Amino acid sequence: MKRSVRGLALLSAAALALTMGSAGSADASQARATGQQVLAKGVPGPLSLAVAKDGSAYVSANFAGALWHVAKGKAPEVVYQSSEKNAEVGGASRYKNTVTFTITGKNKMVKQMKNGAKPYNLADVGKYEATKNPDKVNTYGLQGASADCAAQWPVKEAGPPTYTGIVDSHPYSTYTTADGVYVGEAAGNDILWVGNDGKIKTIAVLPPTEVTITPEAVAALKLPSCVTGLVYGFEPVPTDVELAPDGWLYVSSLPGGPEDPSVGANGRVYKVNPKSGKVKLLAAGFISTVDLAVANNGDVYVAELFTGMIKRIKAGSSKAKPFLQLTQPGAIEWTKGYLYATDNALIGQKNPKGKVVRIKW
Repeated sequence: MKRSVRGLALLSAAALALTMGSAGSADASQARATGQQVLAKGVPGPLSLAVAKDGSAYVSANFAGALWHVAKGKAPEVVYQSSEKNAEVGGASRYKNTVTFTITGKNKMVKQMKNGAKPYNLADVGKYEATKNPDKVNTYGLQGASADCAAQWPVKEAGPPTYTGIVDSHPYSTYTTADGVYVGEAAGNDILWVGNDGKIKTIAVLPPTEVTITPEAVAALKLPSCVTGLVYGFEPVPTDVELAPDGWLYVSSLPGGPEDPSVGANGRVYKVNPKSGKVKLLAAGFISTVDLAVANNGDVYVAELFTGMIKRIKAGSSKAKPFLQLTQPGAIEWTKGYLYATDNALIGQKNPKGKVVRIKW
């Protein structure tokens, strides 16, 4: 039950060792079978992806601190390499000739480059988090516990029984527009807007992911019996953010807790009104919800990293169904006629197995 964005397998380089050989989902037989065209291989930790109109793609090699450009029939080109050791590059998105990406290291930056020119810093979101801490309005952890029960909570293993949002920044995703960039702040638990002038504002803070603690969770996590039946509010950890044709932002959420059966499938997809900041739950019941894509017809595709499944929520529905089985999809993008995806996202350290594939409908 520990609050730990840093400890989440998705958001830590240590995951490369923890998740090697991750198996696919049992739902594979229900998923759509189709051919794949491999555009690039050997990408270390490809957890974000941006597709250009010409069919080429920008893919982040997150744990190598690099951004690659992948074009059909050409060798992948490294267009950015961080000089900071262990800095993570991610959050790739594109609008016309502008490519946006993020750096999470000593500083937490949103960067851009135009027409392949030298990248520049657009905004320091880490500084904004330290100053504003937007999710301080949220209370996480146990709800309704008596003082005696809270005193039994295993603080060393699971963190404090309750706490408000702390200062922490990990800009994980971006969506670039003509006027600026939407940012999914995974550690800040919010969606930010960065204008072309570099000014930042908070669009929305996602609500805690509330989970009822079952007897099975108590046994599996060795929690005190008094918490059985109580609600625990996990941090929502927004991963991807996409602006859809209906004018809403669609956000995938990876709760800051176990990504295993001990507390259930708690990943979610939200809709956020970019003008009012109103947040609506679209669908729930996902595991390791790392990325999403919205098609022109309103269908939403959701990547589950650890099950290997891409699911589809049809327009007007709140139910997700299996669409395509991969191994470890780290990012997906929709274009007319194709779904682009990264796969084997966390497999291999010395010999990375990450790849970029294009899948025709």
